[in-house]
Amino acid sequence: MPKRLTETQSAAREAARARGWPDPVRAYAAHKANAAARGIGWEFTFDTWWMIWEPYYHLRGPGKNGLCMAREGDVGPYSPDNVYLTTNLGNSRDRKRSPAWVQMRWEQTQEAAVRFARSGPRKARDKGELKSLLVRNASSESDKYACNRSEGDLKFQ
Repeated sequence: MPKRLTETQSAAREAARARGWPDPVRAYAAHKANAAARGIGWEFTFDTWWMIWEPYYHLRGPGKNGLCMAREGDVGPYSPDNVYLTTNLGNSRDRKRSPAWVQMRWEQTQEAAVRFARSGPRKARDKGELKSLLVRNASSESDKYACNRSEGDLKFQ
């Protein structure tokens, strides 16, 4: 048996249908499910969600200029006290300024630097870059004079 719609849901659905817009009841359910899938709290009822969206619902959607609901600082739950409407492009820019995003990007950069440092000598050997090998060998204890030798066209002193 389908769930009975509230008066607000019925009115919103009829107004959207008359204008050819997507169903706001489904949009609310999808937004709530998306937040849950991302592990973000949800403190809206349909009525409080619709109060925010009603004047701008026709502008909601994909693309860089479509409106979306964003959280302050990209932290905390979706709640009437913690959200604002912005374009998708604006939300992307705001997210890149949030402390959590900056920290995540810094960690990714560090991990990439470690991966590169670990793979550097192997990649140099695979490409036959003798200079890298000679420099690496020069720093070893067993070959103190590796940089004083000549290999092909490369001469080190």
